Amino acid sequence: MNKMYGLPLFALALGALVTGASLAQAEGELETQTQTESDLNSDMNTGVDTDSAAETQLLDSAVLIEIEDETVTHDGLTVSEIEGMDVYTTGDENIGEVDEVLGDETGQVQAFVVEIADGVFDLDPRKVIVPADRLTLDTENDRYRTQLTQADIEGFDQWNQ
Repeated sequence: MNKMYGLPLFALALGALVTGASLAQAEGELETQTQTESDLNSDMNTGVDTDSAAETQLLDSAVLIEIEDETVTHDGLTVSEIEGMDVYTTGDENIGEVDEVLGDETGQVQAFVVEIADGVFDLDPRKVIVPADRLTLDTENDRYRTQLTQADIEGFDQWNQ
């Protein structure tokens, strides 16, 4: 009589094992999905733009070249019109000015070299690479604005060329 129940019990036990493994896998996927949603919500709540942050990190200063072609425009301005423009925070603090416009091998504007004001005499100004998408043209005041702080900008790679 035990033999009659042996096969169904084995199948039942095997089914429970497979179901348990499937449930564990599903729970793991659910935890991963929940964590991803949690990260996204956290970024939305803190105002962090993860796409911009990732893009900033992917900006390879080694492949950027100075754009000297006056036919290249960005924000409706030529390179010579952009160079020398002041850069302000949204709190109206002057951070520095655009020293150079940088692009990739296709000639597309990718970044600006911003010369950071270091005080009254600007004896040793730092030049940092700021991704173009982090500056917004303020046409009313003829300058660029950024959501970044001076400390944020000082954290960008230096331009040593």
